[in-house]
Amino acid sequence: MPRVSRDQAEANRLRVTRTAAKLYRASGLERTSVADIMESADMTIGAFHRQFGSKEALATEACRHAFAEICLHWQQRIHRDGATQAFARLTADYLSTRHRDGSGEGCAAAALAGDIAHQPAHSPLRKAFIAGVQHFAAIMGEILPAALSPKKRRRRALAVYATLVGAVTIARATKGDAISEEVLEAATDAVKLLRDN
Repeated sequence: MPRVSRDQAEANRLRVTRTAAKLYRASGLERTSVADIMESADMTIGAFHRQFGSKEALATEACRHAFAEICLHWQQRIHRDGATQAFARLTADYLSTRHRDGSGEGCAAAALAGDIAHQPAHSPLRKAFIAGVQHFAAIMGEILPAALSPKKRRRRALAVYATLVGAVTIARATKGDAISEEVLEAATDAVKLLRDN
């Protein structure tokens, strides 16, 4: 088999990473096999071993990629709409039934937190997840009132983020029951209160 160019190898790696990020968010780390990922990416298992070496290395890179996607989306929206409008639109999108139902395209924290909780404390995957949470919380702080002190802004950002992630996690687990939509609606009210008080 002919060797691929460096550019093609990088494109292939990104394709596998994107595919893994989507499948891990949709089905979880344990229920998604390397074979599933490579088949969805239309690549061979041999390519996986050349590019990543281990499932943990791929999961770590996929986790970083998933957080980078949502962080970039939020930053672009903040830049385009300004803090107040961005807060309203981004939190409404996050707490929508579309996000609840589309875990493969959604937030890594809401999709993977349960899996990550079972990872060893010093694993690269857990460290990547924590870095993603830290980055997202910092972005959340950008859309909170400027009058808040840095300490209050960080605490409020973490409270809003935890409310968003917790609500979507519960809404996904209760999908099909009326409480699922109730949770999303209650969280919408809660994040507005957190922002304004």
